[in-house]
Amino acid sequence: MVILYESMQERGRPGVPDLSTNEAYLGHFAIYAVMAFCALGALGPRTFQGFLAVMLFAAGLGIALELYQAQLPTRTASAGDVLADIAGAIFGAAGYVMLTFLVEPLKRSLPTKL
Repeated sequence: MVILYESMQERGRPGVPDLSTNEAYLGHFAIYAVMAFCALGALGPRTFQGFLAVMLFAAGLGIALELYQAQLPTRTASAGDVLADIAGAIFGAAGYVMLTFLVEPLKRSLPTKL
């Protein structure tokens, strides 16, 4: 919801920050990384289909929001934003998969009864 709300705000209005390009890319990367991490956690990391679904959703959402922003008078569409979205989604999803593979052996080594 935050991604949708923020993407639909017109820049240049009071209370809406105007970010530099690097800050905007970092914001796109971070938001999509968190989104992909949580989405993959909800779908389950053990299937390639879940990973692929998260990547396709992130890419589709990023492209759709940039196309929408191109229609706003105070916003512009950016291929760099879409690339930052996709890179963030890959980072977040890969981070979840790696975390799962690190935690799984620890869970198996814990006693089942205390």
